[in-house]
Amino acid sequence: MNKLIKFYHDYKHIIHIMAIMILISTALVLLQPVFLKWILQNPDLANDYSYVKEQLNERSIFWLMIFCFVGSMFFISLPVEWVFLYYVFTGSNPFLALIVTLIGVMSARTFNFWFGHLFRKYTLKHIINKDQKFKKKFHDVQSGICFWGNFVPGFPIELFAVFVGTTKYSYRKFMMYNVLGKTIKLLLFVALSRFVMDLALFNISFYDIVRNFFQFVLNLV
Repeated sequence: MNKLIKFYHDYKHIIHIMAIMILISTALVLLQPVFLKWILQNPDLANDYSYVKEQLNERSIFWLMIFCFVGSMFFISLPVEWVFLYYVFTGSNPFLALIVTLIGVMSARTFNFWFGHLFRKYTLKHIINKDQKFKKKFHDVQSGICFWGNFVPGFPIELFAVFVGTTKYSYRKFMMYNVLGKTIKLLLFVALSRFVMDLALFNISFYDIVRNFFQFVLNLV
């Protein structure tokens, strides 16, 4: 208990800003159905919504970029990867779709990062007062999360980008790790989806394979 209290006092500025951002982001995500219902009830907005949906169905590269940009903002959660897969598997140029998706996502993450700068005064002084060993370890952890956070299901990577912006972290490194992580994730999505589709052609259930694998591991234990 004493260690937890000490940890809180040492990092309370960072904990507070993260808690506030998580609450705001969660509230906005939970309100998405309300926003959508409101849009559909408004004739003008409903027409615009239908237009965008139609453009995505027709695989408009421009609207793929816009969708990825909007869907990657920290206060919005949209299935960017699934729209990317839709483009790839319905005839779009895979390389072009990948580049456009990355441009949209990284533009939004840049927005998230620089938005975090508005709150730097709440965390920066706390970090500057720490010794160099702490700063290096702190930034090393951030680098790892910028990369691996792309692969963890449910991890708020876009919200984390805001937090990174509140600290004295290199924007160049931020972009490098995020581009690398997101690129690998998108390629893995394509490869895994293709694998599942190939299994379906042979009437093989991907779920059964995973279930049998884990059952085999449990039997070994």
